[in-house]
Amino acid sequence: MSLSKTEKSKKYIKLGRTQFLRGESISDWTPDLIKNQLRDYYGRYQPFTVRIFGLYRRPIPDPTLSKLIGKPSSRKFFHHVTCHYFETWEKAMTASGLKPTKTAPNKFWTNELVISAIKSLTKSGHPLTVKAIWTDRKLRTTEIIFNAIGRKTTGSSLHDAARRYFGSWDKALQASGIESSYIKEKPFWTKDKIIKAIQAVHKKEIALNTDRIGRDCRTTTSKTIKSALGKMRSGRSLHGGAYRVFGSWDRALIAANINPANVRKVPFSWNRRSISRLLNVLYESEIPINSSSLINSHPRLARADSESKLNLV
Repeated sequence: MSLSKTEKSKKYIKLGRTQFLRGESISDWTPDLIKNQLRDYYGRYQPFTVRIFGLYRRPIPDPTLSKLIGKPSSRKFFHHVTCHYFETWEKAMTASGLKPTKTAPNKFWTNELVISAIKSLTKSGHPLTVKAIWTDRKLRTTEIIFNAIGRKTTGSSLHDAARRYFGSWDKALQASGIESSYIKEKPFWTKDKIIKAIQAVHKKEIALNTDRIGRDCRTTTSKTIKSALGKMRSGRSLHGGAYRVFGSWDRALIAANINPANVRKVPFSWNRRSISRLLNVLYESEIPINSSSLINSHPRLARADSESKLNLV
């Protein structure tokens, strides 16, 4: 059984997929009331677009709508109920006898301006990788672009414009006469670097089992890798690079002439052999190993002996 528009909207609100003010209801509005309110807004705002109308992330009570309905009401819910009755905002405007105003994109950028900005960044030695440019809002970058095209804007804006006009950042670079493959950031980890780093870490007797090195962000490990490669990299970075280059951590260890079995952490288990070995160590160290002494000095060993029912002491 298919739900009606009203039932769908109520379910939509109930599930919390969008947040409105408490008490707002679609039944408070009628198509004629919406049309009248749209005409009122159209006379006050020019150009009257959804962007100027203001759809805030959090609903804010609007004085005009609240007075009209008789309880707190937001513009966000007004937009929702308008689309509920008329399907789209543009259709609601047309039904109200108004001409919809489309939001025009930023018309400043052109193909030529994008190319000029990219060339100016290249001459200044600015990195042109996607990682460096798409979030770049540095003042230095803005000054370089301003000197080239005469407008203060950011590297992030240039990146967006390049994608808009050329389809991708790489295509914009090619249109500027720059080969994108030359400026792309090269992977840091190679086979030789991984082998050198593993051998340096192993020489310092740092744990190389996959569980430990995969989470190792200690300064000691990073400095050890820096002494071998000249750059600070964490043990976790080394572990990830080894997986990408060799396919597994064990293969990377073998390439570095290290037996994976020798560095693999073996879980300790309490059994007759391990308990007997520990007791022998204590006995040779002239430490009392009778039951009462073990309970006070080594309670875990005493408990393991009693739980396993070995009765070695």
